[in-house]
Amino acid sequence: MHLSTVLPGERFAFAAGEAKLRLFYCVNLGNITGRPDDASCEVRAELSRTTGVLAMKRLVAGIVAVALIGLVSPAIAADATGTWKWTTTSNNQTRESTLKLKQEGDKLSGAYVGGQSNTETPIEDASIKGDAVSFKVTRERNGQKFTTKYSGTLKDDSITGKSERERDGQTQSSDWVAKRQK
Repeated sequence: MHLSTVLPGERFAFAAGEAKLRLFYCVNLGNITGRPDDASCEVRAELSRTTGVLAMKRLVAGIVAVALIGLVSPAIAADATGTWKWTTTSNNQTRESTLKLKQEGDKLSGAYVGGQSNTETPIEDASIKGDAVSFKVTRERNGQKFTTKYSGTLKDDSITGKSERERDGQTQSSDWVAKRQK
């Protein structure tokens, strides 16, 4: 449609690609006879996006936001701060162990209380990544150092995992389940 066919006050719409061009009216600026004159016709227009394209973009943005939140959430470390207790049985003897943890970001610090002498020992190389907890306890007995590596998964008020230590050149492992004390 050519602009010369638009009469003053006439309305029409023209669609092009993703946008819709709506021409509202043609104003005759200088012809007092009322006849449309191409040279004096001013066209006023409004350019607006179609609602379908805009709605689709909003839907995609919403899906992306939900997916990002879902991916980031598991990476947030669980809170391991507190006092944790568990029991171990070795050579028909049951011993209680206590772990006191303080968490700052993905760093853990604290102390282990247990073993034959039931003494407190600082933990080493402690960390938490997501729900994975790990630390080492090095103790001395009869002039020899023994290191036990603990790893586990924190869920709610439990840490479930494995401990590993070397004895006589062989690695020994055992399961451990610690419960948070309230």
